[in-house]
Amino acid sequence: MGAEMMKFSLRKPKPLPLLLTVVAVLVCTSLGIWQLQRMEWKQGLKDRIAERVESPAIPLPARVEDPDKWEYQPVTVTGTFDHSQEIFLSAQSTRGNFGFYVFTPVVRADGSAVMINRGWIPYEMQAQETRSVAQAEGTVTITGLGRLPWIQSGVAGLFRLEPDTKARTFFDGDIDSMAALAGVAPFPIYVDADATENPGGFPKGGQTVLKLVDNHLTYAFTWFIFAAIAIAIFLLSHRVKPMKYISTRGNAETLGFD
Repeated sequence: MGAEMMKFSLRKPKPLPLLLTVVAVLVCTSLGIWQLQRMEWKQGLKDRIAERVESPAIPLPARVEDPDKWEYQPVTVTGTFDHSQEIFLSAQSTRGNFGFYVFTPVVRADGSAVMINRGWIPYEMQAQETRSVAQAEGTVTITGLGRLPWIQSGVAGLFRLEPDTKARTFFDGDIDSMAALAGVAPFPIYVDADATENPGGFPKGGQTVLKLVDNHLTYAFTWFIFAAIAIAIFLLSHRVKPMKYISTRGNAETLGFD
């Protein structure tokens, strides 16, 4: 007996389910394509950053017209540290230890000041007298990476931790507020000092982590799957099941009318 070929047929869809399915597929597909475009943009950004990081350090000018061009650019800054205006940023070291980044303004000959992230210290070294040997005096030249300020939106975007101005401690890279607390004019970028060792070993510079999260391919794949699911649900919900003949005597196999 030959196997019966099942026919797949659809009943005429109602306007609302059809419209909702079309909208869902278009939205999900568009988001998937956008994620692919973001992936291409992110790769270009990573390539530019990698090229920029390997370039020679250049003196940071008194004025910065386009801050984006200085992100991850090796720079040098010459001036005098004002150690009395240290600011602390709660942070982990590259080894995962908790503590602070020490931000100190460097006042340059032209009167402008740049906030320098001198590096990481453990909690117990927040008091300046515990690392007085590392307080550089006189005119110094710092080499590091130019960085753009960043401000966290808080936990899950619900709130952000406000700085503790009394303890001079921040929880995000609000460099303008740091500069204001230090009594200097804000500068468009700050500098992450390189790994040149300070006397006494702290602060530890060279803490910049060049890591850009790139999950765009996964996100794109997910959105395309959602689009396929929407189509599958629509087709299955509108499928016409083939009519069967069933013997009332119960003596014959169930048969399709074909």
